[in-house]
Amino acid sequence: MNKTYGYVRVSTDEQTSNSQRDAIIARFPTASILADDGISGTVPPRERPALGILLNQLLQEGDTLVIYAIDRIGRNARDTLELVEELEKRKITLVSIREGVDLSSAVGQAVLGVMASFAQMERKLILERQAAGIEAAKSRGQKFGRPTKIGAKEAGEIVMRRAMGVPIATIAKQLNLSRSAIYRHLEKVDAVAPE
Repeated sequence: MNKTYGYVRVSTDEQTSNSQRDAIIARFPTASILADDGISGTVPPRERPALGILLNQLLQEGDTLVIYAIDRIGRNARDTLELVEELEKRKITLVSIREGVDLSSAVGQAVLGVMASFAQMERKLILERQAAGIEAAKSRGQKFGRPTKIGAKEAGEIVMRRAMGVPIATIAKQLNLSRSAIYRHLEKVDAVAPE
């Protein structure tokens, strides 16, 4: 007997898959739903827990896989198109609720190609905007990464003790800091002298 499975995915734990589930159940009330919560669309389909189970164990010839939207199964056109091609070869019907098409049909294939390309373009635009935002923040002097453990008092102590010839290993022990942190600080203030 042919079965219908629904697949939902959200990228972060803060997002909810309920709206995707509801949309699938509204059109396919008997669908068994599997979800990948907190999984990025950039993770290859077979490496996602729920989608991997669907593809490797559950889906059989004649079954239907229902997704809320094309970007739920892949963020780049190549992976998405390869997955659709595989499902077609296995005679599994793929239906996308948002796009409103049976992706196994000729029209669905054309729509899929366009939509997958747009999903990939959207992902690239997000990455470009993110990189531009980081560069803008850096140009404003915003620091990234872990804050330094060396405060103003320790900074002065390091420079003073080093000027007095105290070895870096000794300074590290005395101030309870790593030698690499001290070297990095001294490089910043241009005070590194060979031991």
